[in-house]
Amino acid sequence: LSTHGLRLTVTDVIPSGDVPDGLVARQEPAQGERVADGTTVQVWLSSGPEQVSVPDVVGLSEGDARSQLLDLGLEPDIIPEASEEVEAGLVIRTVPSAGTRLTAGDPVQVVVSTGQAMVRVPSLRLLTEGEAILALDERNLRVLKVEEFSNVVDAGKVIRQDPEPGIEVPENSEVTIVVSKGPEETEEPTPDPTPTPTAEPTPTEEPTPTEEPTPDPTPTEVVDG
Repeated sequence: LSTHGLRLTVTDVIPSGDVPDGLVARQEPAQGERVADGTTVQVWLSSGPEQVSVPDVVGLSEGDARSQLLDLGLEPDIIPEASEEVEAGLVIRTVPSAGTRLTAGDPVQVVVSTGQAMVRVPSLRLLTEGEAILALDERNLRVLKVEEFSNVVDAGKVIRQDPEPGIEVPENSEVTIVVSKGPEETEEPTPDPTPTPTAEPTPTEEPTPTEEPTPDPTPTEVVDG
């Protein structure tokens, strides 16, 4: 510029996605404009692409988080994830975390809660106790075992369950299994003792009554006339 009788002054440093860091991103007067000798030309140097801080959107709804990121020129990438602690539809975390400096246009992962994870209860009837526990453990379900006698289901196998198979429940829910103890053993009844007959008493003979002797008749005295 000095060869053309012009002076140069750096006015500021501005971000630019097109002009590399340290080069002139803007000038006034513009290139090609005719000016008088001694005119000062203002230039703005590029600081490279614009840097923005990731906002704190944890706990916000997916829509609000998306809006904040787009307003800053960042690209939200929504990642669903089950959570027992965070209500469905709210942001659990971002990657990178809040405060990280990024270039406009960079993506930000937004992990959004889908609520508590749900699992389908498997069919456990007639499985052994060990098989039933393994099937529930694989689905992050807890076991409550109850035992009862059964004349139909072999000992050690599941008679029934609660909840029923096919029902969806939250992870870590409790499933009750009723395990057979086999048929109940019954004691043989003790026979009643045979009663001993009571001896009938021998009847005592009544004494034969003694006949009273008949008195002799008194003789009648004959009187002579």
